[in-house]
Amino acid sequence: MSKILIAAVATAIIDGGERITVPVGGELRGLSAHDQRELLASGAAIDPSDEAAFAAAQEAAQMAGLKAFQAARKAVRDEQVSIAPPAPPAEPPAAPTPPAPPAEPPAAAPAAAKTAANHKSTSPATHKR
Repeated sequence: MSKILIAAVATAIIDGGERITVPVGGELRGLSAHDQRELLASGAAIDPSDEAAFAAAQEAAQMAGLKAFQAARKAVRDEQVSIAPPAPPAEPPAAPTPPAPPAEPPAAAPAAAKTAANHKSTSPATHKR
């Protein structure tokens, strides 16, 4: 019985007369002892029972996935920037407002206010009889 190996790279195999592409992290089943040995030696496959190699392969697969995600995210952001409406032109800074003119001094008191002191008193003490 053959071992089950994990593909470290996308691997094309022939199974039952059909060509099958096994993605990274996929199981490689039904391989001959020679194919297993050659895939392990080239680093194209890893043995899950070899924990150190398996952990390294999982980390490599995660990094490959992260890189693919970052590339896809950058492509989407670039597309959004290219179809975004143009920014409105920047408005020039507003001119400073001129200072308010000084308030006018209050108008002189009307003449009628001064005349009250000029009237003769009408009190009975000041009247001569």
